[in-house]
Amino acid sequence: MPGAAQTPSDFRALGQLSEQKQQAAKAVSRVTGKSVGTVARSKGEEVGAVIAVAQERAERRGTTVESEIEEVAERREKARKTASKLKDEHKERHTAKYIQMEGDLGVAMQRIRKVLNDAEGVKFSAEERELLTEALAKLRALLNLVDLRISGSTDIDWDAELERIS
Repeated sequence: MPGAAQTPSDFRALGQLSEQKQQAAKAVSRVTGKSVGTVARSKGEEVGAVIAVAQERAERRGTTVESEIEEVAERREKARKTASKLKDEHKERHTAKYIQMEGDLGVAMQRIRKVLNDAEGVKFSAEERELLTEALAKLRALLNLVDLRISGSTDIDWDAELERIS
């Protein structure tokens, strides 16, 4: 059960800590679900941070460090979980956007191949060739903008460039 020593190893690890650190290690163990021995041995930085924040809160509120430790551990774990969740959501959105873009590029390539096949054997007039050449120039410019955006260029006025192409 998290928050309580269960094994001889847990008891030894706790025995090497001060009373306050033991309390903080148990609180961190309860909120993280890790064994108290693991917390005592490998989460010293977190235990110290819980105590430091609890000391600050106790001074500000006129309470004791011991009375603040549990809430501080809970808040820190909640903040860690929230940050982790946001990071995971960002990663999922990133992956979904990549997959969508890759699919859109695949569709665009299919459409361009169709144009290539459709153009075979067609005798275009001079005006038609000129109009198609202009459309291809706009397409090339748009592809260059896509390439620049994907490569991370930031010194570009995107709106102005898109307006120029249109």
